[in-house]
Amino acid sequence: MVRRAPGLGTEETAEAVRLHEQGLSLRAIARALGVDRRHVTQAVHNGFAAGS
Repeated sequence: MVRRAPGLGTEETAEAVRLHEQGLSLRAIARALGVDRRHVTQAVHNGFAAGS
């Protein structure tokens, strides 16, 4: 079994932010990406901070 690196990559972060802007919940985004909800929360928060 191959293990992922912790957190989200650049492309996954961009996708999470895009989905959140479309109105998806953090839980739904995590399910769609197959990652932990906490990683999505961090990515969305940091993604918006970087985009501001």
